[in-house]
Amino acid sequence: MHPILGDRLRLRLHLTAWSLAGAMLALLVRVLMGVAWTDAVVFGIPMGLVAAPVSLSSWYLCRAMPLSRTSALRVGATALGASLVTASLWAAGGRLWWQLLSRTGFELPADRAAAATTLLLGLGALGYLLAVTVHYVLQASEESSAAERRALESQVAQR
Repeated sequence: MHPILGDRLRLRLHLTAWSLAGAMLALLVRVLMGVAWTDAVVFGIPMGLVAAPVSLSSWYLCRAMPLSRTSALRVGATALGASLVTASLWAAGGRLWWQLLSRTGFELPADRAAAATTLLLGLGALGYLLAVTVHYVLQASEESSAAERRALESQVAQR
């Protein structure tokens, strides 16, 4: 099980971070596409919350390919490929969400759906790569703590 799912505080922080990312998406939709604030927020916040569980998959990628035992080229290519796949799925879901909202009374112009999809594709790839980076930093921190603990245990055993 993913460690975030077992810790309520981490889960709340994770969801809060992705809610803020959704708010930033709403801001971009508002500024770049001229959509009303309410409509942009109704589009952006749920998209941010959908990205939250999607980003958790990056943890498994980082665990399967630790930086200390995997070539940088392989890590980079795998992370880039995974980011493109997840961003494509997220953007496709975003396009469907945009179309659904535009049909149910929100003022999301149907002719802007392609631009929104492109925006989601780019932001989704960057968001996933950011999640990979964060997971690798956390993994390095855990490895450093474990090495310190082993060194202390070794010193105690010598005494």
